[in-house]
Amino acid sequence: MFAGDAGTCRFYKVALGNGVAEQLGSGLPCADGYTFNGAGVLYAYTSPIARGAPSNNSKLVTVSLATGAQTIVGDMGHTFLEGGMTFDKDGNLWLYADSNDQSCSGESCLYSVNPSTGATTLVGDDDEFLATGLAANCTTVYATGAILDGVFTADSLFSVNTGTGDVTQIGSGLGLNLFTSGLDFASDGTLYTIGEPATTGPLINAPRTATVNTATGVGSNPQTWTSDVLVPGEVSGLAVSGLSCSTPTPPPPAIQPTFTG
Repeated sequence: MFAGDAGTCRFYKVALGNGVAEQLGSGLPCADGYTFNGAGVLYAYTSPIARGAPSNNSKLVTVSLATGAQTIVGDMGHTFLEGGMTFDKDGNLWLYADSNDQSCSGESCLYSVNPSTGATTLVGDDDEFLATGLAANCTTVYATGAILDGVFTADSLFSVNTGTGDVTQIGSGLGLNLFTSGLDFASDGTLYTIGEPATTGPLINAPRTATVNTATGVGSNPQTWTSDVLVPGEVSGLAVSGLSCSTPTPPPPAIQPTFTG
């Protein structure tokens, strides 16, 4: 799996089974929303580290798996902060993120993204829902995040209506004690999330990956990052595998026996 560092804008490859991380690139524009298309090309959107009044719009970029180097696809029209991005089974690219778009009335809003130009179109929002990750399998688009209704409680898993931006919570919470910041499916159908421990103490806490049950919304098997280089305290985005939902080839028609004589 691949992820970015929101603190120093580095790019990492992380082993699924044990959390061992390898730094592939540093000194990069900060990015979030890492996601593979069906051809195995890694996409992301550039994003400022923190909220404020940034002067530049986010850019849709493709990312080198070897170095993290970014190639700009196009301008996205707004500045997008924390959120997630994913391709669905039909090749549509979706972004659910906090932004400086005055038309977005929610904590986060859902956008469709043109993967050839970077142009975004506002779809809608779900009021107090703050998105932290987005992923799709062959039936559903999912998000991690939280409903910010007065007091933050815990991150949960949600299904997303891509026609309206409405979300439906699955279960009562991930149960991982993490501030999540990424979500993606592996090729075997396992859903992974990534985030930082939601604990008091030093600012720099090694991030963790975990699996998520799509039926119950419960997380399990957390793995703490280890690395020979700087271990980030804040991570942004997660990409594990591209989505393949090809229709299986139907069996050949049965041959009826022919009787003669």
